[in-house]
Amino acid sequence: MLQMVIMDPALPRSPFSGARWVPLLFAAFLVLSGARLAANFVIEYQWWKEMEQVPTWVEMLIYGIAPVAAATLIAFIVL
Repeated sequence: MLQMVIMDPALPRSPFSGARWVPLLFAAFLVLSGARLAANFVIEYQWWKEMEQVPTWVEMLIYGIAPVAAATLIAFIVL
């Protein structure tokens, strides 16, 4: 009888089952990580703006991003 009760699909599931919380926790992690990156970006931009060196900051940003973007584009075309 106990096995029948445990395996009965008509019984309600626990609201704390792991399968429901994993996507929610992953989404929360992504949102918090994105917020941290955005805040860092805004603070850095404001600092460079205060120093009146925004063009230098943009050039440094391009210097850091352009090689990765080019390699990604080439890999996408080749593969």
